[in-house]
Amino acid sequence: MKDEPVRPVAALILDGAGAPETARRAAALAMMEGRPLILLVPVERTGFSLNPLTHRLAAIRQTAEAEAIAARVRPVLESTASDFQVRAVPCLFTQAGTTGGASLKSTKAAARRIRAFILVTPIRQDGGTIITKAQRLRPDRHAGAIGDVSEEQP
Repeated sequence: MKDEPVRPVAALILDGAGAPETARRAAALAMMEGRPLILLVPVERTGFSLNPLTHRLAAIRQTAEAEAIAARVRPVLESTASDFQVRAVPCLFTQAGTTGGASLKSTKAAARRIRAFILVTPIRQDGGTIITKAQRLRPDRHAGAIGDVSEEQP
């Protein structure tokens, strides 16, 4: 029987105050579950073009932007001894950035494409504490969340 690849833990990393806590929580879940960690960073999507050079340059810019945002949480991940990858998630300009509300749809789609087992996202700030939410994802593409790992993390 062929071994299936281990499904990763994905984390939505935004350019904001909640990024280190989201990364820390995702790294802890990945270690606990024995799964790899992938950081999903929303970046601005480019418009339509037939020129392949335009798409290549956009991909380079998006990757560099995602790596720069992920670099801010690298010390948190290195302290937990987690190995991780960074993936840029192209989305509309209004969806990328620090709000994260609208980028959640693009991020969930990206998490399902990489067959993530758990998706960790920041959901709100509560009295100065970042609250994160981790939800288990079904392996099939059109499925929704089947349950929460934990509603809140103080």
